[in-house]
Parts: sequence; C-alpha cells; structure tokens
Amino acid sequence: MNKYRKGFYGILLLTLTMLFGMTAQAKTDDTIKTGIYAGDVELSGMTAQEATAGIEEHIESLKDVEITLLAANDHDVTTTAGDLGVTWKNPELVQEALELGTHGNVIERYKILMDLQHENYVYPIELDFDLQAINDLLTRCTKYDQEAINVSLKRDGGKFTVVEGQTGYVLDVEKSIDAVYDYLTEEWNHEACSIPLEIVVDEPKGSAEELAQVTDILASLHLEFLAKRTIRSCSTGEFRRLLLARALAGEPDLLLLDEPFGALDAITRLHLQALLTEVATKKRLTILFVTHDVDEALLLSDAILVMGTAPGRILRQYTLEEPRPRTMRVLSQPEFIRVKGEILTLLDKEVTADA
Repeated sequence: MNKYRKGFYGILLLTLTMLFGMTAQAKTDDTIKTGIYAGDVELSGMTAQEATAGIEEHIESLKDVEITLLAANDHDVTTTAGDLGVTWKNPELVQEALELGTHGNVIERYKILMDLQHENYVYPIELDFDLQAINDLLTRCTKYDQEAINVSLKRDGGKFTVVEGQTGYVLDVEKSIDAVYDYLTEEWNHEACSIPLEIVVDEPKGSAEELAQVTDILASLHLEFLAKRTIRSCSTGEFRRLLLARALAGEPDLLLLDEPFGALDAITRLHLQALLTEVATKKRLTILFVTHDVDEALLLSDAILVMGTAPGRILRQYTLEEPRPRTMRVLSQPEFIRVKGEILTLLDKEVTADA
C-alpha cells in the first residue's frame, strides 16, 4: 500500500512540476512564437522591439508602391502610397502577437501551440492614409474635367450644318475620396494598383437626327434664309414663323396658340394662316387656336367653340365640314355666312349683357 502511495505522490509531484514549469515559462517568454505573422511579415522568434521594427520597415517599403487613379476622360494620375500619407494604424498587434499562447490554462495554451505547428496565425496590418493628401490630389485631378457641349447648328456657306456635341465628364471629389480611402484601407494588397474615381457623365443634349428635323421645320416654314441673316433682321411675320418653328421643334402632338397672328397685317396673316394649315396637315397636328377674329376661326378650324365672358364658358360649338386648306372665298358660302352671323350674334349678346 505504501508503495502505491509513493508512486501516486511521485506522479502528482511530476504533474505539479510540469504545470508550474510551463506557467513559469509562459510568463518569462519575451519572444513571439513560431508561425505568427503580421500580414506578410514573419514575426517568429522576434522580440516586441524587433517585430515593431520589422513591420515599420514593411510600411516604409510600401511608400514607393505606385497607385494609379483613373480620372475623367481616360486620364491617369499616378502617385505613391507615401504621397498619400500611408501609416500603420494598429501597432498594438505586436503585444497581442507576443502574448499569443501565454494566457489561459495549460490545455488552452497547448492547443494554440499545436495549431501554430499546422497553420500560421496572421495578424492583419491595418493601414491609414491622409485624407487631406487624397483630397489635394483629387482636386488637382479636376483639371481633366470636360464640359458637355450640346449638339448645335452652324451657318456654313449659306446653309445650316449640324455640329456634333461633346460628352461632359466631371470628377465627384467627395465620392472619390471615399472610394480611394476605402479601397486602400480595406481591399489593397500592397501592390501597384489602379483605382477608378467617381466620374459624373454629362451627356450632350440633342442629336444630329433631332437637329436635322429642325432644319426640315425651318425649310417647311420658309426660314432657310436664317442661314445667311441674323434674327434681328427678321420682319414681324418672319419672327412669328420663327416662334412657330421653335414650338414645332419639340414634335408636339398638341400645339397651343394664343392669337399668334393678331398683330400682323392682313396679307401676312393670310400667308401664315395658309402656312400653318399646311404644316398642321403634314405633321398631323392637333391645334388649340385662340382668336378674336371670326373669319380666322372659319378659315382654319374643323371645330369652333364660342366662349362667353367671365365666368368663361362654352356658348356653342360648330363643326365645319369644308375640307382644308380654305381660301377667303369660302366665307361667301351660305353655310359660312350663317355660322358667322350666329357667332357674331352670340358675341354681341355677351357684350350687351356686360354693358
């Protein structure tokens, strides 16, 4: 019995010796264990001071790595990580690496040591960059911005020609700062790289096809002379045609005209009335035409709505079957004489009632 007891005491003593021995070793170990890395930098067997120096040397080497920023309009701007103020953000990893495998009970520490024999433990090196340096560089990149130029018409040899537009490119500095900083601190593999910046694309307004339609409209309204003359030289009638051309340029389905020919002389008015009828028929336009001239309404309209004074209301509606275009001779037809007389009577009653 005493023999077994002595043997038990011996095993217990050996176990306690191992425990206290390992504990003492864990507390006095001042080098980093084998298999521990900081990024690509191996820290095995290093003291804290040596590990810090090794990582700082790695950071210093990163300062020469080229970083290309893809600016507006296919321009590239090359800089370095050093120019962008690269620094080491988490130096506390050295102390963490030094203490790995020194905390916890024997089993926990033993497991860490065994794991390190089969797989390296890698601490990420966290980098930081100077936001002001990034901002300053990106601000200089705005010189590559390009203004959008709309498609236009140019007078050339007495006729209009189409001038192609230009796409605009504008660097969004604020969003680009975030893009560069986030990439370098979260995705960068510490090698030469290219970073696309945030570019706002401003497409030119108009197209060659649309301006070709404008030249067609100018021709249909007999305004080709504008290729040789200035707008200031236009007569009142020509200017009214130009305004009509501008309204038609948007290819509307419905055109609203409020007494467009009211200030014109009789001959010019008749000419423009005929021109409007021709264009409306060709382009299949619906026109809401406001006029105080009964003859004008009879010449141009398929339907006439007679409005009373305030409050505005429809007094009567007339439908005219006579095909267009019409000439002044239709006004002498019995049906037109009747409709004109009724309209004038309605308007006279309105005026009399308001008097």
